[in-house]
Amino acid sequence: MKHLHVHLHNTRDAFEESKHPRSHGQFAKTAGKRELPPPGNVQTASISLPQASAQEREDLAPYLERGLKRTPGKFSVKEVPISKLIATQHHIDPHVLASKIKQHDPELPEVFEMNGKFYIADGHHRIEAAKKNGKSVINVAIEHVK
Repeated sequence: MKHLHVHLHNTRDAFEESKHPRSHGQFAKTAGKRELPPPGNVQTASISLPQASAQEREDLAPYLERGLKRTPGKFSVKEVPISKLIATQHHIDPHVLASKIKQHDPELPEVFEMNGKFYIADGHHRIEAAKKNGKSVINVAIEHVK
């Protein structure tokens, strides 16, 4: 049986980050309405993947807000080493992570490739779960952006 070890944080940063339109986990949309936990009561886990810098996040902001365009010629499916993926959020929900570790989610994580680097747009929990389950590569949907 695998044990999940995460560092828990109660931070306003996670609450502020939850306002991003692509946030998931405790901050997921439900029936079109965003459910937010009370400030100061946010339980999150740190992501073990490399983090995008503030400048990289700024450069990626327009793409992260609109999401991946899954139109022919605009994206591809590719197997990428997990170690090459860069997180665009700082924290994840430990309960969602535990669920993803127990049961594989077949939906492909979404990644933007910019300047030869792979930035996670959606799927931080799925990628972190694959890593915790011992995988070193993962199939992702990639859109190449400038």
